[in-house]
Amino acid sequence: MNLFGTDGIRGEVDLSLCGTREAIDALLDERRLTVPLAWLAGQSLARTLDREGASVVIGWDDRPGNPALVTAVKDAFCVAGWQVTLVGPCATPLVHHVLLNQGSTAGIMITASHNPVEDSGLKVFDEAGRKSTPTMERSITRTMLDLAQEDHDLIHLMQGLVKPLASDVDVDEVHGAWLTARMDDLEAMFPETEGALIHDAHAPLLLDLSRGSAVGWLPAWLEANGLDVQEVSHAATAMNRHCGAGELSPGQRWTWAQALQEDHLLLRQVRKAPEGTMLAAALDGDGDRCLMLVAEREGPAVVDGDAMALRLLNAAARD
Repeated sequence: MNLFGTDGIRGEVDLSLCGTREAIDALLDERRLTVPLAWLAGQSLARTLDREGASVVIGWDDRPGNPALVTAVKDAFCVAGWQVTLVGPCATPLVHHVLLNQGSTAGIMITASHNPVEDSGLKVFDEAGRKSTPTMERSITRTMLDLAQEDHDLIHLMQGLVKPLASDVDVDEVHGAWLTARMDDLEAMFPETEGALIHDAHAPLLLDLSRGSAVGWLPAWLEANGLDVQEVSHAATAMNRHCGAGELSPGQRWTWAQALQEDHLLLRQVRKAPEGTMLAAALDGDGDRCLMLVAEREGPAVVDGDAMALRLLNAAARD
């Protein structure tokens, strides 16, 4: 048995009182993610990867149920004697970045990626920053199932009074430093750009951040580095609702008129442009997936990461 899906543990958040055995059943039978389940996952990962001086990095996205889940996961690691670093609301790749910079033992991102805001989940990373393997996941699952049969006093985690979560790092500053390092890598590949962000168009680059935490820092960072952008997802009613990369698929195409009639906030902002113009970039809620909108003759089209990488490689080969 493996409680993990294709990208971590996911389910609809349920903050009602339950025991650990009920928490396992709730996930398996009803796809409900509870506080005891999050605690079991944290405690099991701590036992699976335990070593002297072990430490974990925890990040999360802006979902209403996440503070309770983060508190439970932190408690599980503290009980196990691990040092805990709370990154705060962040992009999933930042957990990877902080984990490697600190030399931590493991990382956890509490998110359900592009799933509806009512969902959440746990993505697990090992000390090398790699996502959990099937072997690791089965080991964690076995430990979770064993622990669920024991009695654990978790009532303090389910009293409905979750304290505000303080970040242990300056999230905006660390995000910026991380992107600056990536830009340095790109400048080494394309020295003629001198590290400048270039968008050859008369209108701002539309930016759809899925109403995630990046709304608070990414537009400002891009503007500070010379790119004119217009963020659209701040007008969404909730994360991932009619916005973001999660509601787009590679290869999708619309006419200019069709795009204006869509519910997706980004498509409704797109305006006709010359063929080949880069119109927009869309992230998912936790910032680890990016899709682009490019102008074709009849209307906008979605371009995925593989196509972006191919264009970069072709450009590098020409140089």
